Formats: sequence, C-alpha cells, structure tokens
Amino acid sequence: MTAVMDRFPGEPAGKARPDELARCSALYEWMLISEGNRLDHAQRALLRAAIENHAGTIWVKRQDGKVVGQVLTRTEAADVWDPTPELWAFGLFVLPGYRRPGACFALVRAVLREAGELGARRIVAVVKSKRPGFYERIGFRRTASLYSLEVS
Repeated sequence: MTAVMDRFPGEPAGKARPDELARCSALYEWMLISEGNRLDHAQRALLRAAIENHAGTIWVKRQDGKVVGQVLTRTEAADVWDPTPELWAFGLFVLPGYRRPGACFALVRAVLREAGELGARRIVAVVKSKRPGFYERIGFRRTASLYSLEVS
C-alpha cells in the first residue's frame, strides 16, 4: 500500500462535514450534468437525499474554505466466499477550475488510506465518465463490465 500511496503526493482529502453535504450534492449534480445528463426536480431531490443518507464516506477536497472536489466510498464484501472487503469508489469529481493533479491525487490518496485502514483487498472504481482514462493513468486496470437492468 505504501508504494501505491507514494505515487500520489500531498495530503489526502478530508471527510465531509454535515454542513458540507448540500455542497457535495451540488457537486455530484454538476458532475452528472457535465456528462450530458438532465435532472428534473424529483431527481435532484433524490440525489440530495442520497448524499445526505450515504452509508459510506464522502471525501472532499477543500480550497479556500470551500469544497471543490469529492469522491464517495462504501465497503462491499467481495463475495459470499471471501469476507475480505472491497472498497467501492464512485462520483470522483473536481470542479473544472480546480482540476490539477493535486486535487485529484488528494481524493485518490484518501480512498487509498481508507482501503488500507479497512484491510480491503481491492478498490473498485465505478466510472460513468466519458474520460475513464484517468483511472488507467493512475494505476487502475479495467477488469470487468458492470451490467444493469432498468426495471421501471
């Protein structure tokens, strides 16, 4: 884990405070819209509720006292036969004006630190971005496809 952490200089991001959840919701909404999604009022309300009730950790990068980036994590069991946890990371986003290696690295470093503390054997990044190459450049490998089924 130390060798991996060494690739991401600087301090890790911090955990979101309760007073920052509205900002986190707005950032997640910004990310979705920037990727071409349209959100109606009901979807925005669901997103806010999901952020406020997130069962994992919300890591944030702050600059000048405001949240400018975030990533959400949660722990999942690898499978029923292997109790070693996996750490799932999703929603990595930094506002365009703050996208420099340090901001993203701070968020990735926080995820790596959490994985180490949990004893996770793997980090799974759920990537919906049109720019998945970022993850490959920092050492993630594409291992499988996730499939989903719309039921509504």
